[in-house]
Amino acid sequence: MVDETPTFIEEYNTSTEICDHIRFYFYSRQDSTFPGRVSGSGEGDSVIKTEVKDSTDLCIVSDQFFIIKDYVEHIIESVNNYVDKYCTALGYNVGSYGIEVCNIQHYKPNGGFKHWHCERVHKNISHRFLTFMTYLTDTPGGGTEFLYQNKKYDCVKGKTLIWPTDFTHTHRGEISKDNEKMIITGWIVFMDHKSA
Repeated sequence: MVDETPTFIEEYNTSTEICDHIRFYFYSRQDSTFPGRVSGSGEGDSVIKTEVKDSTDLCIVSDQFFIIKDYVEHIIESVNNYVDKYCTALGYNVGSYGIEVCNIQHYKPNGGFKHWHCERVHKNISHRFLTFMTYLTDTPGGGTEFLYQNKKYDCVKGKTLIWPTDFTHTHRGEISKDNEKMIITGWIVFMDHKSA
């Protein structure tokens, strides 16, 4: 019997060395960064709206995962533990899943993802299953707030959060006025039989 209602937000930890490696990679690839984007009014489009999300991003696609191999292994292990806890233990077979992309996001003081949002908002991203996020900095007052769970998580370097992508886990960033913040985030997606 479960003692309390679960939030379905789980915490895991990765090493500061892995965090520092990702930060170094971000700063070494400034020529490939771009302003953060949010979902637009149509399916699959994205737009720059700094009043919603004010960040500088760097995307790492699957054929570049060797660059952050240790981090990818950390996420896979953490997600497997998450699935074992919430799905496998109850007899659910979620099938094959994998990491879609990893996105490094840097927020200057007063920057952040300021609006409430979730990670699965239209059919073009309906294959998203779980969200993962790791804090790459210690940023007082720069954590993450979940609306319906009424919970806040501090931005502590190395802390990884995993949660479902749907509206049930609507969230936003806390905005630090004095400190920068950096995260790496992405989605676990259902994979079809051909790509499994």
